[in-house]
Formats: sequence, C-alpha cells, structure tokens
Amino acid sequence: MKKILLCLLCLLPVVFLQAQKNMVTDGQAAERTAKLKEVLTLDADQEAAVLKIQQRKSTQVAELRDLKQNDPSKYYKKLQSIYEGNEIAVQRLLRKEQLKAYHAQRHTLRTQKAYLVKKMKASNATQLDIDEAIRRLEYDFSY
Repeated sequence: MKKILLCLLCLLPVVFLQAQKNMVTDGQAAERTAKLKEVLTLDADQEAAVLKIQQRKSTQVAELRDLKQNDPSKYYKKLQSIYEGNEIAVQRLLRKEQLKAYHAQRHTLRTQKAYLVKKMKASNATQLDIDEAIRRLEYDFSY
C-alpha cells in the first residue's frame, strides 16, 4: 500500500507538468489561428478547423524536439514536411478570395526570403547560416 501511494505521489507532478505543457502549446496554436483569422477573414467553422490543424502541428513539432539535437538534417526535413502538410490542410479550407490573400501572404514571405539571402550573400555568410536564417523566417520556432 505504501508503495502504491509513493508511486502516485511521484507520478502526480509529471501529470501536472504534461498538462502545463499542453496548455502552452494550445495557447500558441490559438495565437497563430488568430493571426490567420485576421489575415484571411476566417469564419467560425474555418477558425475551428484551423485551430485543430495548428494544435496538431504543435504536437507534431513538439515530438521532434529530441531529434533536433541528435540528427538536425532529419529534424529539418520532418519539420518541413509538417509545415507543408499543414499549409495544404489550411489551403483546402479556404474560399477563392481567401486563397488570394493567402497567396499574397506567401508571396510576401518569399520576397522577404529572397532579400535575406541576397543580403547575407553580400556579407559573405556561409550557406549554413543562410539556411538557418531562412528557416527562422519560414518556420515558427516558438514551440
């Protein structure tokens, strides 16, 4: 009986830490959803679907944390596939006029990336530094 109580006492903080971690992820997903709602003028159904997509993305990226230290190239490949998959899922939800706004946003991002690459090459930055700067611009690393 003592062992069971001791085990429960040891596991209780772990449960609370996990719940706290999920709350942070959900908050970040809600924040990213709010930004998309503002840019794309999402309706209530679309907002709920985008929130689910953002929560799934947060969960998937959180699962990759250990991989970043062990195998960075594999981490970035998986990160890219997660982002691409989630972008496609969001695009499927959008109406024609919303897609125009979405593509305009993506065009702005591509322009920013091109400017960044040009500026960094002019300052003789290494390709690794350029790749890292582009990733920071493209992906949200607030997980």
